[in-house]
Amino acid sequence: MIFLQEQMAVMIDRAFSLTRSNNSAMYTDQNQVSVWAAAALDRFTATGILSGYGDGSIRPQANATRAEVATVLLRALSIAGEQ
Repeated sequence: MIFLQEQMAVMIDRAFSLTRSNNSAMYTDQNQVSVWAAAALDRFTATGILSGYGDGSIRPQANATRAEVATVLLRALSIAGEQ
């Protein structure tokens, strides 16, 4: 199954019920983020679960690789364990 980056973030965000953040992250491709995924992506970038790419983008419409999904899951598990 293939997920977009933003779909992955929303699913993991809902599964872990992470603490909500009011921080609004800034990334170069922010205008490509779907409205329904914006809050989850902001939370993930603000907490360091999702760090993005070297060019300042998060590529919300790109397919998430297995390595990216594994990394995001491990970071979310770590943060959820701290709450």
